Amino acid sequence: MNYHFRFKNQVQIGVGLTASFLTNAAVNSPVFNENLEVISNDKFDLTDQIAPIKLAAFLEVGGGYMNNAV
Repeated sequence: MNYHFRFKNQVQIGVGLTASFLTNAAVNSPVFNENLEVISNDKFDLTDQIAPIKLAAFLEVGGGYMNNAV
């Protein structure tokens, strides 16, 4: 939702709400041998350690000045 107030000076105000949903959280970590060659991958599932839903709110404020010089 944005509001614009326009005179010679311009002010813009915005507010919002957003949600994020976790579907999967995993980390793949390579396993190296003594020659630094990748020999396998370890997968760590972190889904149960992270919140499945996060809500966030934001507020934005902006401004400007109109110069009508010819």
